[in-house]
Amino acid sequence: MNIEFKLLNIKIYVNFYFIAFLSMIAVLGNSLSLSMSILSSFIHELGHIIMMIIIDRSSICKINIGFFNVDIVDKSRRTLSMRENILVLIGGSLTNFLISILFLGLYLIFKDDFFIIFSYINICIGILNLLPISVLDGGQILLLALNKKFDIKNTVLISQIISILFLVPISILGFIILLDSKYNFSLLILSCYLMMYMVFREDMCF
Repeated sequence: MNIEFKLLNIKIYVNFYFIAFLSMIAVLGNSLSLSMSILSSFIHELGHIIMMIIIDRSSICKINIGFFNVDIVDKSRRTLSMRENILVLIGGSLTNFLISILFLGLYLIFKDDFFIIFSYINICIGILNLLPISVLDGGQILLLALNKKFDIKNTVLISQIISILFLVPISILGFIILLDSKYNFSLLILSCYLMMYMVFREDMCF
């Protein structure tokens, strides 16, 4: 079930289960880090949107906000140059890095741990999305580069191999963090989700 509304002539669909998930966090409380991670993820997607608007104001036609992901439907994506597509793809991480610098400055001024944690989370999300994993921004950039030299079949195959080579050590690290902390399973869950998303996603090519 999706809830639909419009903002600046852009159709936005919010998954009902995602709203329920956010409501659960608000009710349970003591989930500040998780809440900040979700907010940082939205900041990341906002960076993509801002870059799209700068490059082509009329390109965004629909935004789907799901349980674990945000899909931005960009009708001119395939008509943009490689440089413009790369700018759109790195726009999210650049926004995270800028927010991280801003909150690091706020931490130096106010000495509140909230600012440094939010800064750290934005750095992590920015770096994570630049990894060459096919469903992430870095993986999409890799697909663009590979597509210049190989056909679609080989492009997807090489991309999948590289993605697995990065996801396996991330999964192992997530498992080590879980064993060490006894509660922090976020990286392990994320790596498992990315693997599942790679398997079931149909439109792997950029």
